[in-house]
Amino acid sequence: MRTISIAAALAVLSSGALAGVSTRFDLFVFENADGVPTGNIDIWVDVIDNGSTIDFVWHNDSTEPANLTSIYIENSNTSGLLANANIMNGGGVQYSTPATPPTPAGSIQFFGGAWQGNHFSADPDSPMPNVNAINPGELLTTRFDYGGGLTYQMVIDSLSDLDFRIAGHVQGIGAGGDSIWVVNPAPGTTGLIAVAGLAAARRRRR
Repeated sequence: MRTISIAAALAVLSSGALAGVSTRFDLFVFENADGVPTGNIDIWVDVIDNGSTIDFVWHNDSTEPANLTSIYIENSNTSGLLANANIMNGGGVQYSTPATPPTPAGSIQFFGGAWQGNHFSADPDSPMPNVNAINPGELLTTRFDYGGGLTYQMVIDSLSDLDFRIAGHVQGIGAGGDSIWVVNPAPGTTGLIAVAGLAAARRRRR
């Protein structure tokens, strides 16, 4: 799912520029080996055009314990033009590169194909990764320069078409401390992802 704020859209119409546009990409479950309920998990990324730079703002609006830990941006011809990564930690968050594990769970292949490697990855710093993670109510910004003629619209189109994906590992869910993996889906696949995730969990638990 992606949305553009009305205020941002009006700014585009009045100025003819994209600076200030914000596009939301919700991240949906593609791996749930423990079959944990995920109705209260709300992880999303706000992709914001700043003119000469672009922000990926990782949000955790979950209403139960859940730590967004490892974060990933897939490598592609488009994402490869995102230059000079800068991590801007929010309050209570402390991240650095690279992420562990080095890539998302292998089952991501069923939601857009095999992972094509990382353009960027990061995770919370030790010795307190659960504390330094993106916990409910917290956020983290990863900022890039536009390189090689890249534009904001090219990034949004590539994310929408799954030319490259953004993914994350969510841990410490509920009392059991379970984990899931999340990714941005292609438009219209939200229901399919929910059903496929449940089916995969059942297969693994047999």
